[in-house]
Amino acid sequence: MMFMWRYLILLLLIPLIFAKRVESSAMGDTLKPGDLIWILPLTPKAGDLVVFTDPLNHNRTLIRRVIATEKESFLYDKNGTPIINGKALKQSELSTTKERVIVQESLWINFNSEPQQINWRTIRNPKGYQSSKNKEIQLSADEIFLLADDRDQQLDSRWWGPLKRSEINGVVKIRFGKASLWRSWLEYYD
Repeated sequence: MMFMWRYLILLLLIPLIFAKRVESSAMGDTLKPGDLIWILPLTPKAGDLVVFTDPLNHNRTLIRRVIATEKESFLYDKNGTPIINGKALKQSELSTTKERVIVQESLWINFNSEPQQINWRTIRNPKGYQSSKNKEIQLSADEIFLLADDRDQQLDSRWWGPLKRSEINGVVKIRFGKASLWRSWLEYYD
């Protein structure tokens, strides 16, 4: 019942919500080209999908996942595992082909003083990971670190560095699009 109330409230607030169509495959199986997403002007937390202006091309908007937030440290090891504050994200392989490996990542966060586990799927190259930087980064109080879900094919904070919270346009809360093996046609992101 609570689940339906969330949708009803969001539907009543649609005039205040900014909707956008996904144009790129940078977010792997999470968001696909053609999906419709609703973006709210909220403060992002770890695990959220956020929308922002591309730091390398100010005429483009990008979507990436928040991996680390203020005052956390981030390292991407040689095996392609994100390490936050010295702890590796839990990763489980779900599917492997010649071209890609689908991996589920899990992160525990404290949200409203309650521990909460967040899961998402990423795509990696089975041949290994190449990064421009493999050094630990310490975030300041107003910075966040972003990664694409299609890690080996897209640029993200590993190349352009952390972003300031003020550079984030909003948080993706609802996705509407074609259903597939890994996702339903309608998803709400807490």
